[in-house]
Amino acid sequence: MKSNNATQLMNVKIDSVVKESAETVLTGMGLNMSAYVGMCLRQLAQDRKLPFVVSTDPDFWILEEQAAESARIIKSGFVDDVRDASYYSLDQKIELSKVADDATEEEILTHFLFAFDVLDDHPDIISMASEGLYLKSLLKDKADYSHEYFDELLSLVESRIDGLFAGSKIIEDYLDKPAEQYSFTEKIDVLEYIKGRLFDTIECNKNGLRARFVGPNEDTSLLIRAENWFDNSAKAEENRDFHKNMERASDVSSEFIVNRDAK
Repeated sequence: MKSNNATQLMNVKIDSVVKESAETVLTGMGLNMSAYVGMCLRQLAQDRKLPFVVSTDPDFWILEEQAAESARIIKSGFVDDVRDASYYSLDQKIELSKVADDATEEEILTHFLFAFDVLDDHPDIISMASEGLYLKSLLKDKADYSHEYFDELLSLVESRIDGLFAGSKIIEDYLDKPAEQYSFTEKIDVLEYIKGRLFDTIECNKNGLRARFVGPNEDTSLLIRAENWFDNSAKAEENRDFHKNMERASDVSSEFIVNRDAK
């Protein structure tokens, strides 16, 4: 017997984070939003009451909003954009703030080599830029030291970061003025903020983030690379042999200065 019931289109306005979170769960169950709404409305009409218990959890939605934000960051290609094997790393694990303002040329060069030559296992252009600028500031009053190494490196880094700001849609979401009005230091701050948001999510809500990469059309390799970035940074901080590496860098810097002064 043919049914006389016709389907009708419904337009519903809903918060984007709520919609994305719900669709993430439904996809994992093999359902879509249309099927779920139909199920709920049928149950509502049949039982004459809501088919679920209404509750609220503000903390949950804060985490969901951050997970949704981090998923967009990852899917935009941000992780691959800021990590590139062609660049040496000035990793955040290097505590350059411990270098005294009156450090000798050799002490500063030791930290430079420790950063660029020893710890290049997972390049991060954000850390390289921020730490490079700090290191260069320690040399500004040393008239007898050549800044060519830093100038050449930072010029390369600045060019790369300018390219990111010119071509990345995800970065645009974090700007409150045209990209060309941002200084190099301000651009680094923006990138540090985005990286921090992503790392916070991986640390505090990894399952919520992973749920957004469920489905046949999701590229889980993007998520894996983001998690590897976070894990590598954490492990490097925990497992590094700081003194051994600093001794190696110190030997190299001493040799460099001796050879340079001999010319």
